[in-house]
Amino acid sequence: DDFTKDINENSLETLEIAVVESSVALDALAQLAKIRAADKAAEEGEDCERPYHAELSYQFERSGYFALDPATTGADNLVFNRVVTLRDAWGAPKPKAAQRNRGGGKQPKQQQKKQGGGGAGV
Repeated sequence: DDFTKDINENSLETLEIAVVESSVALDALAQLAKIRAADKAAEEGEDCERPYHAELSYQFERSGYFALDPATTGADNLVFNRVVTLRDAWGAPKPKAAQRNRGGGKQPKQQQKKQGGGGAGV
């Protein structure tokens, strides 16, 4: 079965002009340098640890979690692939006050029977 038939045609979104905080850019370039050094060491038969995948991930505010793409990233062209989108809670309808109760609706009032108690009875 051809898995490419299941891929959304509109799933690739490229932002040509995007702004990233300098700390993210510097970290991404440092991680890229570690990856390239590890690749070079491996080619020469030396042991060198590649960065763990978690070290290559970033959360971009109100967009989602992204991973640095070391195969296509260069010093002049940072490439991040979105791994997970964030849920948009701003656009969701807010529940009414009655629906926020545990039962999801108005709570029925319980009637209490009056009982005679201590006091002088005639």
